[in-house]
Amino acid sequence: MALRLLQIRKSIPTLRKSARYHDYVRFATQGGVIRIPLNSPKVIGVANSRGDRSHQEDFYAYATLSLDPEELRLNVKKALDVDWDPSKVGDTFSGQVTFIGIYDGRAHKPRHGGSAVSQYLRQELHGIFESVNKVAIPELFAWAKELGGYFRRFKGGALAPWITSTENTPALDLEARATEAFFEVDRNLSSDPVSQSCGATASVVLLHSLDAPATPFFSSEKLVLTVAHCGDTRVLLCSVNAGRVVPMTETHHADAHVESIRLRRMMGASLITDSFGESSLGDLRFKKYGVTPEPQVQTKLLDGDTFFLLYQRLCFIPHSGKEWAYIVLVSDGVSSILSDAEVVDLARGARDPKAAAENILAFAQELGGEDNATAIVVPLAGWGKIVGPDATKDLREYRRQQAVMTEPLQAKLQIASAEFQKMQGELSIAVEARQRLDAQLSENELVKKEFALLTPENKVFKLVGPVLVKQDQAEAKSNVETRLEFIRSEIKRVEIQLKDIQGKQEKKKVEIIEIQTALQQLQTQQASKPAQHSGMLAA
Repeated sequence: MALRLLQIRKSIPTLRKSARYHDYVRFATQGGVIRIPLNSPKVIGVANSRGDRSHQEDFYAYATLSLDPEELRLNVKKALDVDWDPSKVGDTFSGQVTFIGIYDGRAHKPRHGGSAVSQYLRQELHGIFESVNKVAIPELFAWAKELGGYFRRFKGGALAPWITSTENTPALDLEARATEAFFEVDRNLSSDPVSQSCGATASVVLLHSLDAPATPFFSSEKLVLTVAHCGDTRVLLCSVNAGRVVPMTETHHADAHVESIRLRRMMGASLITDSFGESSLGDLRFKKYGVTPEPQVQTKLLDGDTFFLLYQRLCFIPHSGKEWAYIVLVSDGVSSILSDAEVVDLARGARDPKAAAENILAFAQELGGEDNATAIVVPLAGWGKIVGPDATKDLREYRRQQAVMTEPLQAKLQIASAEFQKMQGELSIAVEARQRLDAQLSENELVKKEFALLTPENKVFKLVGPVLVKQDQAEAKSNVETRLEFIRSEIKRVEIQLKDIQGKQEKKKVEIIEIQTALQQLQTQQASKPAQHSGMLAA
């Protein structure tokens, strides 16, 4: 679908500029400009697995965008109150922004293109993000209002300054650009039937260096991190100070704090609390129920010195912008298994970002992760410089041991469940056979009663194919008696079979309950260990 969607908006006039994004990052040296490919395992590390699922619905993309330097200057001032002069960087580098996106597809109906929207995002979102223009916002806002329901009360959000007119209005900031890009994706998808019941969550990381001369994001002493987030993918920022984790996203489910506030504000008395009300791209059928593409946007300046907790002593160590070690992006195939702290600690000590991402994914799968899973590790200036103990090391080892202990039980449970299902099928066949025999018994007993009313002069005919064949009355009565005797004997045999299957089923059910109880006890022990561990960390 992703390729087909490239053609669906041709009839709609746009103000798109030609794409200027590329797959490398540039920086200046005394010898000239150097280009480093983003797909190097030392620049951005990615690990991606289908798990036990039949299809891969996790996708990702990265690119270096070329944005308006004046827009970036205004964004830095608005979001961080920092004065930045693009002219000191030079025209070649002042608009350079690194884009990293992680996308997790989903479908509300089986076999209905769960990966379609996430594949489209992988292919298109970075280009849309670079090319959106404030001139298109009034038309885009009008389209959103036409969705009805939740969007009847939509006031434009981050796009509010431009929804009626774009004349004499400020340039877009990154929050507005992200919002316009996400809405533009939905408008593009709206003409495709698959995206009506298929969607994707998305988290986008934008890295903009303020250094002069220009430096790449992985060595920048002043780096602006902007995260645009929609759904349940995660973005985590890791400090060199004992690997402290700073979540840059909040899971957008209807019961999450940010989502519940948004829904109550917009839906009022119409608020519903089922699976709708989440943030998602695509899922066009559910937009009127509050499924919005509006991203939650956070901006943070990564720079400066910091205080470190070293061996229980508070120390001040100047390190010029190297407070942050790396950023990790994960899909829910990882975050549903591992805590934020475990994710960032697993990336510690890896030889490069690729190995760090593989460590995260491997541990999630070792603990039983079966879903599509993706981990992306983006190094920062503090890469390899984390100080302090690995706070979750003991916890991870405990969980690994628990996983090893539960593995035989899981295998035993799987075998027992399969045997129980097989017995269930055999029981269904036996019940159907018993019902057929009952029907045959009733039919033949009725025939026997009718035969009892016959006189010697009455004639009996038997239907053979399309022809009625005359039959001797005595022979016909004998045949009915023989048939009744056979049916009764078959009923007894099937009843014995049913009792046997039911007895085996009950025994297997008890076995399954015992295995499940043992597993629950292990899981309870495993759950109490993280709680104790968290308490020690808090103390």
